[in-house]
Amino acid sequence: MKPPTDDAAVVDDRRVAPKDAPLAIEDRRVAASDRRISPRMRTLKGGQIFWSIGSPVTCIVRNLSETGACLEVHTPVPQNFELVFDGNELRRSCRVVWRKESRIGVKFK
Repeated sequence: MKPPTDDAAVVDDRRVAPKDAPLAIEDRRVAASDRRISPRMRTLKGGQIFWSIGSPVTCIVRNLSETGACLEVHTPVPQNFELVFDGNELRRSCRVVWRKESRIGVKFK
């Protein structure tokens, strides 16, 4: 990775905009990429995924909101399932909306 030049702002080790660029440019970029209905909070919780014809699969809940979550799973899971958080009896019905390597994004039904 090349080090940033003096005229670029650095965010998470990435060049995003010149230092003298208006802040609105950076704000539009973030807003355009984040289509979530409600804000998600980072978390590190355990959970289990249940569905009718398979055995439960453990997962890690990486972020959570009122409408969905990001889960880390190392086993294939179906498109629709029930999520139970460790230490909690509450079940949430989920639908997978994206998959990337060992992470999935789910929307609560």
